[in-house]
Amino acid sequence: MNLCYNFPVIYWNCACAITDSGGVGTGTDYNKVAVTINKMKSAGIPVHLPDINKSAFEFRPSNEDDSIYCGLKSLTNVGDDIVLKIIENRPYVSVQDFYNRVKPTKSV
Repeated sequence: MNLCYNFPVIYWNCACAITDSGGVGTGTDYNKVAVTINKMKSAGIPVHLPDINKSAFEFRPSNEDDSIYCGLKSLTNVGDDIVLKIIENRPYVSVQDFYNRVKPTKSV
C-alpha cells in the first residue's frame, strides 16, 4: 500500500488497470482490456485512447490531468516490435513524420 501513500492515486488505478487487463508480458486479451477500460470509466477515471506521443506499452498514468492512457499494445494488428519502434522514435510532429520514421506495413 506504499504506492497509494507516496504517489497520486492515479498510479494505483493504473496498476489495477494493468493487472485487470492481463498484466505485462502476456498476449493481448481485447475482452479484458475493454472490461478494464469500462471499469475505470465507471469509477470516474478518465481513460484516453492510445496516443503515439504519450502512450506506453501498457496503460500509463498521466499526472497532468489525473487520467490513464491506453497502451499501444492494445491496438489490433500492432505487434511488440512496432510498439517498441514507435516508442523509441518519439516525438512525432505529423502523420507523415510518423510514417517516415516507423515505416509501418499495410496491416499495421
